[in-house]
This record gives sequence, structure tokens and C-alpha cells, in this order.
Amino acid sequence: MSNPSSKIILGLGLVLVLSFIHPGVPLAQLNVSELLATENTPLEFSTDPLTILNLSPGSSAPHSPTITINGQTVVITWKNAADILLMRSIDGGFNFDPPIKLANGQVPSIAIEGQNVAALWKHEEKPGFFLSHLISFARSTDGGKTFGKPVSISKGVKKPFESSIALKGLTVIAAWDDKAGTGDIWYARSTNGGGSFSAPIRLLTENKKAFKPFVAMHGQTAAMAWTDSKSDTTNRQVTFARSTNGGATFSEPVTIRKGTVTRLSVDRQGITIVFNEKKGICKSACLIYSADGGKTFSKPVALFNQATLPSIAIHGKSIIAAWPSNSSERKMGNADIMLVHSPNRGNLFSEPINLSNSPRHSTTPAVATDGETVFVTWREDTPTGTKTPMRSEIFLTRIALPALAK
Repeated sequence: MSNPSSKIILGLGLVLVLSFIHPGVPLAQLNVSELLATENTPLEFSTDPLTILNLSPGSSAPHSPTITINGQTVVITWKNAADILLMRSIDGGFNFDPPIKLANGQVPSIAIEGQNVAALWKHEEKPGFFLSHLISFARSTDGGKTFGKPVSISKGVKKPFESSIALKGLTVIAAWDDKAGTGDIWYARSTNGGGSFSAPIRLLTENKKAFKPFVAMHGQTAAMAWTDSKSDTTNRQVTFARSTNGGATFSEPVTIRKGTVTRLSVDRQGITIVFNEKKGICKSACLIYSADGGKTFSKPVALFNQATLPSIAIHGKSIIAAWPSNSSERKMGNADIMLVHSPNRGNLFSEPINLSNSPRHSTTPAVATDGETVFVTWREDTPTGTKTPMRSEIFLTRIALPALAK
């Protein structure tokens, strides 16, 4: 653990620097050294200290941060009690606007393209005696500064829960699961930037226990990946469907292999799925890749074994992974957030660096990259067993990367 040092707090307005002492890493910027000889050489992180921002001073109980980046726009969300809060930067993460309340809900998903920001989340209403579960959508045309009125796009689906959204031009694809109803995956599509959506479309699944879909899009290629299982905990399968017409139609779902899907990426270099299994080389995280639009996939590549439940960002061949440190430290309530980078789709990784390096308990990291900069956000809690009242805060750091192949 490092000596106590200053962290930057984001207050009302743009970045404000407050002189208070917080047990974390020293105040500065962490850079990454130049890419060596070939892409098979991992990047070596320098020992320069990090700049860490406290995004949530004064929040009651922030948790579950997410981060999305496109161009100079960075959008971060987190849960605070029953609300979803959203904070945005339009200068590549150097300055952030004050957080706004996006909605009353949970499990948000964000997609960005230019000034257009699409937001999706689970919402509950009780118009009568019974509780109604909905997937709600809202869009912003000013880079996330303001959002239009939310609309429900999941009418007729009994109990949607986890969702994902993709945005390309005027096409928006929203997907979600239905845990208490059909057990299938559903999606809706918009061709006018989210002004209106199709009626929900059902993707039939083999075992009727599908959950946590991921959707991504590049050009006219769209892909969905999710986990299907015979029960909630056993026989999990990586399931995939693809589209060659911007999501107007999808192929019949196919089972690729055993595992739980944790990440999906689609770009001009291909389709990447990250998953984990309970046993074997993929216990922590494995990657499979398709260069032909999802017709065939590579053999799995084990990304690492030391990480448990990593958050992963993909940009071309570059992979960034962040996770809470080992299980014994997590049980003691003082885990740190670790980070690694691979420039070659997981064939070789840098040595892990400690991002949070704090005596407090760091958990639930989220990571995003545009190929030049890495953003990592996480939650820190006061360690269990101290006399200090439990306090949670959301932190953010940005790490410069050398230019990578797009």
C-alpha cells in the first residue's frame, strides 16, 4: 500500500482540486511506454503515479459504475440509491460536467456515436396492484448533456432485466432478457436514431434460460451474444446470433461452446467474444474471434488465470482487463484494482499494475478504451471491521496508451 496522498474530487462544475488527504496513489499521470519491436511484445506500464478522480463525493451509496467512450465523449454512470446518475466529458476525459440523474432504475447500458448518446435501463412501475417491469430508452443529441423523455420499448415482455444497446448512424439495437417469462432474448430496432422502435422481436433459445445479452454493431454487421443454460447455475452455453443487414434480421441462434459470456465487440477487424467457464483454461477469461462476420470462430485463447471476474475493453487487437485483486484480499476487505494490457488479442499480456493501491476495499471495476487512452472506474469502500462508518465512493483514472492499429 502507498502512503496517503491527494486525490482529485469532481464537485459542482468542472474539475475542482481540493486539498485533502486520501490513502491512495500519488497525484500525477500514469503513461505507457512505447510499443516495442512487434505487436507480440506487451506494453510495459511506467512507474509514474496515477491521477485518480473521486466522481461521487457526497453520494449516499454509489455502486455499479459503467463507462463508455467514443471519440472525445466519455460517459460514466453509477447507481446511487434508486437512481442512475450520469456524468459526461466532451474533451476526452480531462474535464467532466456535474452528474445528472438519468432515471430511476437499474442495470444501465450506454452507446455513443458523435453527439448521439443512447441509454437503456430496467425500470419498474406499479400502475395498479402488480409491479410492472420495463426496459426504458432515452436519447441525447448534445453529447449526453440532456436527454429526452424516456420511453418503454419492451411492452409485452413479462420480466426483462439485463439489457444492452448498440448505436451506428441512425440505427439503434436494444436487446434484453426475459427471466420470468419466455426465457428467451428479445430485441427492438430503431432506424431513426431512437425516435421510434419496432415491436419487440423474440430470438428463440434452446434451454429457455437465456440471460445477459450483449449487442454490438459495425457498419451493417451486428452481433448478439448471451448465456443460455438448463438452470441458472449449470450447463451454461455461449450463444450467438448475427446480422448482415444492420439488425433488420438475425440468424438462428447457435451454441458456440460452454461458458458464460462477459463481453462482445464488433469492429472492422472482426467479432470478439469473451467468456469464462467454471473449470479448465477458461476459468477466469477466454477469448474467441471471428474474421468472417461470425460464420466461424477461432479456438479459445486463455487471457489470464490470476483474474477473477475481469472487466474487459476491446479495441481492434488491443485488450485491456481490470479486476479486483486475489480472493484472500477481497475476503479481508482490502482488494485493489489490477490492470493488464495485451496488444495482440490476448496472446501476450503486460505485468499487472495496481491502479487503486489503497487500504480501502476496491471493487466492481469498469474499463473502456479508444485505442489511445484507457479509462477505468471502480468503487471503493471503507474496509470491513473498522470503526469508521461504511462509506462508498466512485473513482476514475485515465491512462495514456500509444497509438494502436485501429
